[in-house]
Amino acid sequence: MEKKENTIIIADDHEMFRDGIKLIVSLMPSCKVIAEAADGSELLQLLDTYLPDLVLMDVSMPVMDGITATKRALAKYPSLKVIGLSMYDDVSYYNDMVNAGAMGYVLKKSSKTELETAIINVLGGNHYASQDLMMKIL
Repeated sequence: MEKKENTIIIADDHEMFRDGIKLIVSLMPSCKVIAEAADGSELLQLLDTYLPDLVLMDVSMPVMDGITATKRALAKYPSLKVIGLSMYDDVSYYNDMVNAGAMGYVLKKSSKTELETAIINVLGGNHYASQDLMMKIL
């Protein structure tokens, strides 16, 4: 039996960052980026057309931030999985994303391997947070 391909949408306001994430995901077996959004509002529009398995969501974006977009996306599509991406290792941002329904939180300074680990964990139904952030929380 063939393995299911996991579909991903990247929501981040920085095109070069999205390109980097897309490259990392393209090298992962059974994962594929199917769309990209530059802000939360654009993501919500995309979800009406492409319903992915996972959204990699920037926490801080113009027009609509990732926290608001996560709440709205999960209200409409409860089975959607979300990993917050942020340059902020502030526990309050982590808490806001988790309270919005995100299952993961990865710092933008994290390694490629850590992002891959987060994607695999969250797609598998588990929660994940960057190791640097977990050390701060503990």
